[in-house]
Amino acid sequence: MRNISAPVWLIVLALLVTASPGYAADGDLDPSWVGTGLNWIGASDQIFRGFGIAVQCDNRVLVSGMVNAGGEQGALGIVRFNPDGSPDTTFGGNSLFAYDPGFYGETAWDIAVQSDQKIVAVGHEVGFIGGYDFVVLRLLSDGSFDTSFSGDGV
Repeated sequence: MRNISAPVWLIVLALLVTASPGYAADGDLDPSWVGTGLNWIGASDQIFRGFGIAVQCDNRVLVSGMVNAGGEQGALGIVRFNPDGSPDTTFGGNSLFAYDPGFYGETAWDIAVQSDQKIVAVGHEVGFIGGYDFVVLRLLSDGSFDTSFSGDGV
C-alpha cells in the first residue's frame, strides 16, 4: 500500500467537500425560502387552503385554493409569493386574488402559467340551488382579470 502524504489527503478532502453541491435533498425544506422553507398567508380571520401550485418564469410561486374570511363561505383564491418566499404585494390585493361572485363557495383546484405569463385557474363554484358549476378564469400577470378571455376573465 502506498503511503500518501498528509497534504495530498487534505487536497482530496477539500475536493470532495467542495464537489458536493451542498443542496438539500429532494423533499427537504429549502431554507433560502423565507429562512425556513415555509410561509403562511392570511390574517387571523382568514383560512386559506391551497390545492394547486405553479411557478412563473421569474420564479414567483402561485398557489390556488380557497379563502374564507370572517367565517363566510369560501372564495376562490390565488396567492403569489416572491422567489425568496415573501408575499408578493404587487399581485391582486396585497398578494391575494379572491373571486367571490356571491354564490355559496368557490375553490380553485389547479393553476397553470401560459407561455405569455397569463395565469389560468380551474375550479368550481356552488350554485344557488346546489350543485357545482365548473369555473375557469384567466388573470394577467399582476393578478387582475384578463378581459380578453370570455369578455370578463371568467
